[in-house]
Amino acid sequence: MSNEDTSLSSLFESAQRQFNNIEASELSCSCAEFQTQLRNCISHLEQCAVMIRQLGILSDNEFVDDMNSLDLRFLLTDYYQGILTLKLTGSSSTTVSSNQANNNNHSSTASTHEFRIQTLQTALKHLDTFLLTLDTHDALPANAKPYMSSDPAVWSASRDAATNRGAKIERFKREKALKLRLESLQQAVDQARKDAATKSSNSDSRNSTVNDEDDFDLRDSEQYREVMLTTLELCVMKCVDEIRVARDEIDMLEQIAKMDSLRIGTSSSSTSGGGRSAAAAAEALAASRVDDLSALKLKPDSLLSKDGKPRQPFIITNKREAFQKGVFRPGHNLPSMTIDEFLENQMKQGAIISGGGKMPEKVVADDNDEADDIETLKARAMDEFKDANPKGWGNRMNKG
Repeated sequence: MSNEDTSLSSLFESAQRQFNNIEASELSCSCAEFQTQLRNCISHLEQCAVMIRQLGILSDNEFVDDMNSLDLRFLLTDYYQGILTLKLTGSSSTTVSSNQANNNNHSSTASTHEFRIQTLQTALKHLDTFLLTLDTHDALPANAKPYMSSDPAVWSASRDAATNRGAKIERFKREKALKLRLESLQQAVDQARKDAATKSSNSDSRNSTVNDEDDFDLRDSEQYREVMLTTLELCVMKCVDEIRVARDEIDMLEQIAKMDSLRIGTSSSSTSGGGRSAAAAAEALAASRVDDLSALKLKPDSLLSKDGKPRQPFIITNKREAFQKGVFRPGHNLPSMTIDEFLENQMKQGAIISGGGKMPEKVVADDNDEADDIETLKARAMDEFKDANPKGWGNRMNKG
């Protein structure tokens, strides 16, 4: 093994250990220490990529079956760079004073979005290169072949929630099975290394060549080849998921940038006194608010394109302010008026008859014989009815 290969191997192993430590780190992504570790690891990986190209280890006309097992690990260089680049935060610009920051709030926000978009695009470039390299060496799994297409519909999620949920469950099961298989294969390789080291230590004549023979065994080891191929398949699954998330984040940031430009245009035109331009910007911002789909001239389906992307930026309000006002209200309806107000309204509507008091008693004149006869006849008719219909004489439930 040459000195260049040894330096590349040691440099890559160091970068790989740093990558594993970063993935297992509990530090926050915005932490300065974490960002320093990220940049150091990315710098080492960039050096590895330069040395791999200079030494011509990954030839374009060489398939994965023709490569030795130890060189398969260098296929992960772009993957490591892409995953680490996604974790970069902050801005490349220098720090400004607090007064400048307060005066240039909109510009600082825009620069942060621009830096994040550039970071995501750089990460996507590395991840796309990783997939392209695997495809060139015939190491890309068959289920990942469709993602090599430039059609954006491949990356857009389905509108059917059940379909998306089923696909996620299937990916999770496949990823879990690959992790279990990789763990068992790694244990077998570690055990084989220990056995080889034990045999070598028993022979004094071979003590000086233990490391070289260990590397030689890994070059021809089928177990290590299976470990690397399984690792590549697992990394492809993670790569596809990260690419999909990064593309969605770029679309979201671009939409935010468009909305910020509309707001900045509205505020600047109002302060400059441009009446027509201010009115046009205000109309554009009002048109972007969608309170009622029926009020739009376009159909609701025309807000989104066939691949699920919005044709123009818009804000779905859906009476958000009304719901915010009712957040802390009780579950039952509160009274809207007092009892006195309710009675007053009822009187205005004529639902309450004024007056009242006891009903006046009937006063029959003593000299009114005709009235006495009528009352007498009514009382006699009632007595006859009671005699003909005794109390309880009604429906006796067929008891006779």
